[in-house]
Amino acid sequence: MAHIHDNEIISYEVDFSNKKLSIKTEIKRSEGDEENMIEFEGLFTYHFENQLPKSILLDIEERPNIDFFTDNKRLLRDKKSFGWPCQYNSMEALYELFEKAQFHYYVITASFGLVGWVVSRSCECIINGPDGLKIERI
Repeated sequence: MAHIHDNEIISYEVDFSNKKLSIKTEIKRSEGDEENMIEFEGLFTYHFENQLPKSILLDIEERPNIDFFTDNKRLLRDKKSFGWPCQYNSMEALYELFEKAQFHYYVITASFGLVGWVVSRSCECIINGPDGLKIERI
């Protein structure tokens, strides 16, 4: 996604009550600075690593839900007894839950710092730049 490439992560917030994860970013551009808010609505679960000040985003990419299961096989196995990401009987049942709830698997990559993924129903970027406010779905 072009508008978040090279954005610096300023902060992120998880609102469990409203099932929302927000990432505030900014970028300095010659045509004017942008302050962006990436919002994941209908949050199911997330996992971040390398949470460092001045983290620089590379991209947020939606990947097929099946990739969540192959990418996180070990994490799912290790955390199942803790009820993460929820109580489920089998991988097939968890996959069916993903499909029924219309969850999407978003992978966050970085040039520096924070990387990870979010599973939610939607993701959009609210861009507040020199040309005004725009909203892009990811």
